[in-house]
Formats: sequence, structure tokens, C-alpha cells
Amino acid sequence: MRQYRYLIAIVAVLRLQTAVAQESGATRQNVQACVNGLSYACDKMRLSGDERAQVDAADHRRNVSSCMNGLTYSCDKQQLSREELAQVSAAEYRRNISNCMNGLSYSCDKSQLSSEVSAQVRDAEYRRNVSSCLNGLSYSCDKSRLSTDESAQVRAADYRRNLNNCLNGLAYSCDKSRLSTDESAQVSAADYRRNFNNCLNGLSYSCDKSRLNGAESAETGASEKRRMVDKALLSSEARTRSRVAELAPPTLVDPARGACEENGSCAGDVSPLTGRQKTVDVHGYYRKDGTYVRGHYRSPPRRK
Repeated sequence: MRQYRYLIAIVAVLRLQTAVAQESGATRQNVQACVNGLSYACDKMRLSGDERAQVDAADHRRNVSSCMNGLTYSCDKQQLSREELAQVSAAEYRRNISNCMNGLSYSCDKSQLSSEVSAQVRDAEYRRNVSSCLNGLSYSCDKSRLSTDESAQVRAADYRRNLNNCLNGLAYSCDKSRLSTDESAQVSAADYRRNFNNCLNGLSYSCDKSRLNGAESAETGASEKRRMVDKALLSSEARTRSRVAELAPPTLVDPARGACEENGSCAGDVSPLTGRQKTVDVHGYYRKDGTYVRGHYRSPPRRK
């Protein structure tokens, strides 16, 4: 009876220790959630005085960081000190300058810029416009702002870009009326080579056989025949593999010897050549000469 009461007491103590451990774990998880700003998993009513102070400090640091990085949706400036407000204002000023310098008009307030910074922003806008015009970005190029020399450079870049597009067969951005006689000849030769290459490679959607001469037509015909033969061989090989898989006898199981393969060798047999047990299962396969090797078991290679 005394032993029974002793066991009951031990069980009660263990249950109490488990409950305390669970409660302690839940408390730590709640504190961690509050410190990390996870409001959906934080119950501030369960925090002690010290824990609430830690959470308030973490919330304040997070708010300062949001304000410094311009995250207005999570920044409450009313919670900032005078010194922190000054730091945030300086960060906003620097961010506005950066936005204006990089042409981010949706987040640039030029009224906040000094005369010196405004001049730098205008210079950056000018350089950006010249670059857009030189690279053919018509949606962000204002040619009326270019100097005479810059206009000449842009026209030369447009001309080179048009020639390159014509040589590469980009019909949607090629204006052949702008080409010289020699350039038109080069483009025609490039078109001819591209058409012949497309026909050789079976690209029927971009091949015009009526433009080929006799030798090219013969070469294209031979290429088509080779493709057809290759396709037929691949199809035949696939059918053969499928048929072999269907006809291959299943792995046999000898109750006394274990799994056996097509040639009758079984797992665990002793090889007369090596004197070791056959434990490596080799499935049936075809040699390069077309000979079929039946599945078999062999002994593993000797370790060096």
C-alpha cells in the first residue's frame, strides 16, 4: 500500500513538471512573438514587467527603422524623439535626391532640392535623355533637347541599328528604304543565306524553296531524306526496346536459391571464376553490334 502511494506521488510530480515545462515553453514562444512584432501570435497580457519593456524597446527600434527606410505604412513619427525625427528627415532628403537623380519622377519632389542639387538633377536628366536617344528608346527620348552634334550621333546610331536589324532579318524593325545600294546587296545576300540554312534544317515556316538553285534544292532534298531516315530509325529502335521489354522473362525466384535471372544464374551462387558469391544483378541489354546479352548475376569486382 505504501509503495502504491509512493508511485502515485511520483506520477503527480512528473505531471506537474510536464505542465510547468509546457507553460514555460508557451511563455517563451509568446515573448519571442511579441519581440518580433508578430501581433497575431502575441498576447501582451501574459507578459511580465521586464518582458513588456523588452517588447516596447523592440517595437520602438522597428518603428525607427521603418521611418528611416521610408516605409510610411509602418512608420509612426509621433513615437520618435526629436533626435530621431532629425535623422529621419535627413534620410528622407537623401532619398528624395537619389530618386530625382535617377529619374524616379513618381517619388521625386523637386521643390525640396537646393539650387545646386537642382542643377545636378537637370544634368542627369539631360545625360539620360541623350543615352535613351542613342539606344533607340523612343518612349524616353526627346530629340528636341539634343544639340547639333548629339542629333548627328543619334542619327548615325539609328542608321547602324537599322542596318543591323535588316542584316539579321528583323523585318519589323528594318526600313530597307534607308539602305545604300551596297547595303541592300549585303542584306539580300544575308536573306538568301538565311533562307537556304532554314531549308537545310527543315524550318519550313521560314523556308522559300522557290529561291533555291538546283544544287541547293538537291542538298536540301538530301537533308530532308536524312532527317526522315533518322526519324524512322529512332521510331524503330523505340518500338524494338518496347517489344523486348514486353517479351523479356520476369526475374525468377527460386525458394531455395533466391532471385534468378534469364540465364539461370541466381543471387548467392558462387562464381567458378572468382570463387565469390554472385550478388550483382545485370539486366539484359544489347551490345553495339546488336547482340542481346541475357540478364545474369555476377560477383562484385575485387576491391584494390
